[in-house]
Amino acid sequence: MARDMTDVRRQAKAAVARPERETKITRKAKARKPKGPAPKPSTPLVLTKPGSKKTKLPIVGLEKNAARIRANKAKIEALATEVEIDAHVVIDRCMTDRRDAETAGNFHTTCEVASGDGKPVQVVFQNKYSKIDMEHEESLKEALNSHYDSMIRRGVDVKVKPDVTLDKIREALGDQFDALLALVDVVEYLTPGKDFMDKRASRRSSMTPDENQKVDDIIDQCQYSPQVRTK
Repeated sequence: MARDMTDVRRQAKAAVARPERETKITRKAKARKPKGPAPKPSTPLVLTKPGSKKTKLPIVGLEKNAARIRANKAKIEALATEVEIDAHVVIDRCMTDRRDAETAGNFHTTCEVASGDGKPVQVVFQNKYSKIDMEHEESLKEALNSHYDSMIRRGVDVKVKPDVTLDKIREALGDQFDALLALVDVVEYLTPGKDFMDKRASRRSSMTPDENQKVDDIIDQCQYSPQVRTK
């Protein structure tokens, strides 16, 4: 019995001693002072978009550079507008004179425009066109008559529908063409042929004014803009 009481007392003392020991260690750790200055709290890097209300990093010492950038950019935009206006005037005149020359039986892909500085500006017409909607097919056929097939090419775009997978296409290829059409959208379009400009020029004088106007109205919408060359 005495031995049991002794064990109980020892366990009680150990239980009491542990927290006192831990408390002393904790107090010593808190009492220690860090060496050197205390670290400053870190500021997270914030990426801001233009026009954001968040703080922006101010930069000084480049005021002249920044002002020149803004001023020169404004000059460039103003000059670009002037160039576009002048180019539009020059191209319109070249298109008119070029068509008059074709009516007289002369074909030219390049117009040379006299310049006040003694260096002529060239306007080059390209035999390149965007796609023509199929709704204009009949108008072109009526205007070009028997020359339609040699001047206009019919193309087609096959576009796979969004819900069609590669496995479905593989399965369809083993079936008839109608099965493939059930999986794709077929879009037809027209485009002038490779030597359209030459043939158009040779045909202009033999076509009526209405026929010429009908073809010009359609082709002007799809022909690539002429290149204005200053060198």
